[in-house]
Amino acid sequence: MRNAEHFLFYREDLSNDIVELEGAEARHAVTALRCRPGDGIRMTDGRGILARCEMEFCSTNQCRGRVVERIKTESPAPAVHLMVGLPERDAFERLIENVTPLGVRSITPLICGRCQRKWWAKGWERYRDRLHRKMVAGIKQAQSAWLPH
Repeated sequence: MRNAEHFLFYREDLSNDIVELEGAEARHAVTALRCRPGDGIRMTDGRGILARCEMEFCSTNQCRGRVVERIKTESPAPAVHLMVGLPERDAFERLIENVTPLGVRSITPLICGRCQRKWWAKGWERYRDRLHRKMVAGIKQAQSAWLPH
């Protein structure tokens, strides 16, 4: 069994014995890492679970694997809660992506009297997926099993 365990994949739900990668994650596994059936990969759910998986099926659109082992990891100590006055959107995205690998457990954006352009005024829902992807990129870079709140 070849291993691609130097790279961490993210999947929200790791409770089943069979897990799938879809879209960009599957393309990365097959194209960049050259994963094939029988290869080992690691996945996290962002809530402290690391799963070692053996790939059973690989295509550029979808990969499927069987969970071989689940490991519950300890939460980083100390539990750092970052409260930050909202900068411009691009700066906030960079901040989120860069503090995630440092082990920050939660991030609270603060609306201050001197905040610049109010990019968030149209609603956080509009930015939720993009900010989540930035945090996922951060935990994958740091090989961490914990996604900030």
